[in-house]
Amino acid sequence: QFTLDAEGRLSAPQALAVDYPEAVQALERARAATSSAPRVEDAARPDAGVVVVSPPLLFVANSGGGVAGNISGDSVSVINVATDTYQATMQLTAGNGPTDVVIAPDNSKGYIANYGSCSTCVNRGVTPFTPSNLAVQGVLGGVEPYSLSISNDGTRLAVSDFETLRIYDQNGTSIATANLSVPISAVAISPIGPNGQNVYVLRSGTQTVNGTTIDSVVVASITTAQSASQLPLPVNSGCGSLAVSPDGSHIYVGC
Repeated sequence: QFTLDAEGRLSAPQALAVDYPEAVQALERARAATSSAPRVEDAARPDAGVVVVSPPLLFVANSGGGVAGNISGDSVSVINVATDTYQATMQLTAGNGPTDVVIAPDNSKGYIANYGSCSTCVNRGVTPFTPSNLAVQGVLGGVEPYSLSISNDGTRLAVSDFETLRIYDQNGTSIATANLSVPISAVAISPIGPNGQNVYVLRSGTQTVNGTTIDSVVVASITTAQSASQLPLPVNSGCGSLAVSPDGSHIYVGC
């Protein structure tokens, strides 16, 4: 067993019993995942390796605003899922009102959507951070970012910023934006496959013109953020969640 210290350096290896439960389960999962996978030439492998985070962590957004005018308590709790114990708190600026946290599959980056928990708490943007040491790395633009999704190669981040879809690359550079006219409840990036890659955007909000709640899933380009097609849902469905199957063959909407 290898662990990292607080600075991300490799600690001395620790010998485990041959039947150590966590190790046996992890190695069995790894064997099952790779036994049927095609071999990949070393030259085709990405330059950046997976960043090992030990123990595995769960990040929970805590929005402390909206309770009797209180806008304090905005933070992200870090939970050790190996022992089910609290490990640390990422304290955010009061009023940030975090609503979503995503982690890149290679553990290189994490992102927090700061929706803002009071009428004046806007333009808080998206907070990038490093999962291994919880170091914050600046801020990405956004007025009221609510939902986030990261691509399975970690190179694209989709942000629902009220009625605007924003796409960023892994360096925090804005790639594309598009106004979708209706508040966005959720975003999900599909896996990379033979049909390319899309951003699914759940529009679920009230159009001020007539007071009707419009619910639909917009299929947008990962490179331009522009809509390619739209899947209409029943009016006034009140949909709030969206997910893509691991193989990209299905999308699921919770209403």
